[in-house]
Amino acid sequence: MKKLIAILSMFALLAVAGGAGAQDKDKAPEKPAAEATKADPAKADAVLTGAVVNFVYFPTTYDTAQGRSTGVQAVVTLRLALTDRATNTAIFNRPGAEFRERYEISENPQQYFDESGTAMIRLSQDVARSVVSAILENF
Repeated sequence: MKKLIAILSMFALLAVAGGAGAQDKDKAPEKPAAEATKADPAKADAVLTGAVVNFVYFPTTYDTAQGRSTGVQAVVTLRLALTDRATNTAIFNRPGAEFRERYEISENPQQYFDESGTAMIRLSQDVARSVVSAILENF
């Protein structure tokens, strides 16, 4: 279990901002998480697997004068499972974990800044923090 706790701790650290400080929570990590967390599943006590079941985004606020949305809600549904590698038993299972992130769209097209990328970074960090917390609460 020490390996599992170490892996979850590393996952939590990456979730906080991929090496960026708390003040830079919307900044993309310099090293992609997939590169930073390469590990051999055969050497692990447990393996965390996941899949994106659904991803949708839709307008939440609408500017009737310009005929376009000014706020968007993104919703991702994940299937997550943490399995004990030795016994192949489920330690943690969330078949329909749902996470949401809302972001604004500039009303002025000349000052438009696409916030969708930083919103997805915030969403992924929220997913990572929530998964680590939920798994640790089971112990």
